[in-house]
Amino acid sequence: MARSIQTVVWPTVTEEEKQEARLGEVRREASNDADGIIQALKVLQAMEDRGMLDILLALLQRGEGVLAHVVDVLAKPEVTSSLETLIKSVQALGKLNSVGLLKTLDGVTAGLDRVAEAAPPEQHLGVYDVLRRLKDPDVNAGLAFALDFLQGMGRAVRTSGTEADAVGP
Repeated sequence: MARSIQTVVWPTVTEEEKQEARLGEVRREASNDADGIIQALKVLQAMEDRGMLDILLALLQRGEGVLAHVVDVLAKPEVTSSLETLIKSVQALGKLNSVGLLKTLDGVTAGLDRVAEAAPPEQHLGVYDVLRRLKDPDVNAGLAFALDFLQGMGRAVRTSGTEADAVGP
């Protein structure tokens, strides 16, 4: 007959064996993610070269004080107003038609170039001079563009938010 087991002897693992096992695990993981680790080391080196690690360390060490100061600064009405304006400006930029904006900026650039090249007028521009200039195709196109712009802006001013978006050109 078999004898019953009276005591259980657990294998003992020394501290050295634990460290060796952990190092083996770290080596395996590091070899699997070698490219990422190399990139991370490059980022850390660049941050060290520019002194950013010292700043980051100080920020983390004094985090609560820095955060309290940032909150105090952001709580000021003028800062809050500026942030709201910035957010609304970014939202407005997202609404802009990129083709129309590019066309407008090209026109503004060409107009500024023309003004820079033109000599200052020597005499007063009369009504008949203005009417004569309207025959110029470039002046006519620019005036039509300006009037279309004013019409669109006026429609948006006259109507409110979503109604202006729903109304076509």
